[in-house]
Amino acid sequence: MEETLFESGNVVVTNKRFIVGGKTTALAGVVSVSMMYTKPNRVPPIILLIIGLICLSFSTWLGVVLIVLGGLWLYFQKTQYHVVLESAAGSNDALTSTDEQFIGSVVQALNDAIVSRA
Repeated sequence: MEETLFESGNVVVTNKRFIVGGKTTALAGVVSVSMMYTKPNRVPPIILLIIGLICLSFSTWLGVVLIVLGGLWLYFQKTQYHVVLESAAGSNDALTSTDEQFIGSVVQALNDAIVSRA
C-alpha cells in the first residue's frame, strides 16, 4: 500500500516514489538521500561595487548606477539547496530550491520512506 509522507505543490514523497513535477523516481533503487548547497559567486557584484566607487571620482551618476546595480545583484543572490539521491547508478540532484526548510522537509520525508521499506 502506497502512503504519502510529504506533499507540497508539485513535490510528493510516498513510501515508494518521489515525484517532482512530471518526473517520478522509484525509491527502491535509492540507497541514501542528502541535502547539499551551492553558495552564489559574490565576486562579480563586489567587483562591480568597487568599479562604481572608482567611477564616483570622475562621474557621479555612473558611479551611483554601478553601486546600485552591484548592491542589488548582491542582495538578490541566494544560496541554492539540493536534494541529492544516491543510487547504484550514481548521484542525482533531484530537486533544487532557495528554501532550506523546504528541502530539509523533503530530505526527511525521503529518509523516512527509505527506512520504512526496510
